[in-house]
Amino acid sequence: MKKVTQDLLSDYPLPDHAGGDKRGRGRVLVVAGSMQIPGAALLASLSALRAGAGVLQVATCEAVAPQLGIAMPEAMVFGYPATSQGGIHPSACAKLAELAAECDAVLIGPGMTDQEATAELAVGLLRSVNGPNFAFDASAFIGLRAHLNMVRAHNDRVVVTPHSGEMAKFLGMPRAEVEREPLAASQEACRLSGSVVVEPVAGIMVLRARLRWPSDIRLGRYAWRNRRRTSRTGNRSSAGGHLECLYPRGSGTAPDKEDRLCRLSRA
Repeated sequence: MKKVTQDLLSDYPLPDHAGGDKRGRGRVLVVAGSMQIPGAALLASLSALRAGAGVLQVATCEAVAPQLGIAMPEAMVFGYPATSQGGIHPSACAKLAELAAECDAVLIGPGMTDQEATAELAVGLLRSVNGPNFAFDASAFIGLRAHLNMVRAHNDRVVVTPHSGEMAKFLGMPRAEVEREPLAASQEACRLSGSVVVEPVAGIMVLRARLRWPSDIRLGRYAWRNRRRTSRTGNRSSAGGHLECLYPRGSGTAPDKEDRLCRLSRA
């Protein structure tokens, strides 16, 4: 296990894109929000911009899309029909796949209340789109449990950001057990899915083999700096947007093929 400290993080600054075209900073798609929690799309999108995304596209329920577009004039906002439970309808999957195919990173999950519809959208994007980095949060993460081979087929381009309740559902164990042994739970989720697992509240990041180590350290940089704030309402939506944006801003190659298990410093 490697402890991620401030000294280590200082060796991995974000790349400098001064003077470059906005597309050089990465094109990001945020799929988020619902009729009940429309603000999650705003939080995730705003965080992606603050992290340095050059081009931002947002997909949400059509009834709240105009308000989101007014609140975020920097973004191109797409609205899709809602399910009876207030989530983005799975019929939007084909259109979302077209958008995702042109992006460097895709975030799906923040504030999406219809778990079945969200899982269908998440799996549909994984099945249809090969190329961007994916970040799965909340219901989108839970829905991956029955499609682990598909997740692993994306060659380590997946990061997940579950809280303890979502991790418990994913692993099929009591939430109390996850909260008692958060590192073991994160390791198991990483082993099953082959994805980067970031649990900022517990201060844990688990990395698998062949990852782009500098980019993954940047995930740790964000999680370390925000480990307390992510326990407050809404801040995990912001975390998803921020993490999603770091991958397209530059990456390298893992120095070796060993799995990397990191516990973020809480000093």
